[in-house]
Amino acid sequence: MFLVREVIKEVGFLHYSPVETFMEGTVTDRSDVYAFGMVLLEVVGARRILESDYFGVTGEALEKKCVEENIDPKIKGKIAPECWKVFIDITLRCIKKEPDERPTMGEVEVELELALLLQEQADVTNINSDYTLLSKTIIIPKSDGGFDVAKLLNLVPFISVSSSRYSRIMSGTSEKKLVRIDVSSDTVCPWCFVGKKNLDKAIAASNDKYNFEIIWHPFQLNPDAPKEGIDKREYYRRKFGSQSEQMEARMSEVFKNVGLQYSLSGLTGNTMDSHRLIYFARQQGLDKQHDLVEELNIGYFTQGKYIGDHKFLLESAAKVGIEGAEEFLKNPNSGLREVEEELKTYSGNITGVPYYVINGNHKLSGGQPPEVFLRAFQVATT
Repeated sequence: MFLVREVIKEVGFLHYSPVETFMEGTVTDRSDVYAFGMVLLEVVGARRILESDYFGVTGEALEKKCVEENIDPKIKGKIAPECWKVFIDITLRCIKKEPDERPTMGEVEVELELALLLQEQADVTNINSDYTLLSKTIIIPKSDGGFDVAKLLNLVPFISVSSSRYSRIMSGTSEKKLVRIDVSSDTVCPWCFVGKKNLDKAIAASNDKYNFEIIWHPFQLNPDAPKEGIDKREYYRRKFGSQSEQMEARMSEVFKNVGLQYSLSGLTGNTMDSHRLIYFARQQGLDKQHDLVEELNIGYFTQGKYIGDHKFLLESAAKVGIEGAEEFLKNPNSGLREVEEELKTYSGNITGVPYYVINGNHKLSGGQPPEVFLRAFQVATT
């Protein structure tokens, strides 16, 4: 028994039993979560935990390795990347050594449902059978399947989710909970605007449950773009070649679905001044910043306005009640340091936009539909 305990201390588990069960004889609802996490780990790796080539690659050791190295290659290409991120995050949290660090089974089920929604959205968003890039935004490839929550739960018959406990988790309290959303986006990214429209719908549908703080952060798809601007349609033709027409048709359809008419008329170019103005707007209130992002997107994507034109920027600022914008923009250094710092802090580790961080922990990317945001709000406040 001494040897078993020493092994558990080093490895973090022995088969499906958590540390507290072997070391202290303690069994809690979080012990079931641990066992379920081990099953999830086997689903990811398509092998039993105690197989010689897999033993010791889990627990804390797994967090230090690249998780992708241990994904079963037969299913790795079948699941959308965003779904994988949620799924693997759940797995790692379930097998934490300390019971208090593990989620409840109700939380696990909610997050698995979120992963499934991301997978379903990947199927809907798919254009071709392979990856297609649009302004650094990945259109996730079509999948042949996804995770069935019910089937996963049935893998471990001794795990049960208390309906009353799950109901409490889902319903929460009558008091409004705070949802803070940090959004990294670029003002010339069409998917960023689509994501904003869907986010706004989700907020409108749930503002009786939550108080929202939306903070917009800069990202530059093309930081070297000229300030004087270049023809938008010609730019996309040069960048994407023969795929540009297909992409324009696709974006037109996507915009139509959110009640907008997509236009490639006008110029595109450097977005730094627009990000400086968005930063300035935040100093006068998050609502004004949010409204300014809307005005800039409407003008650029549907009216042929140039995102680097100070006249357009000032007109947009005036519409949402921002004061002092003209004096601010006149000085090219105003807000520049702050924007550059935010580019490092919020955009340094991401490769595409839009990118959302909800309550500091829960991450989404792409032009997600309202229902994905709604589920994410639930997960983030549980």
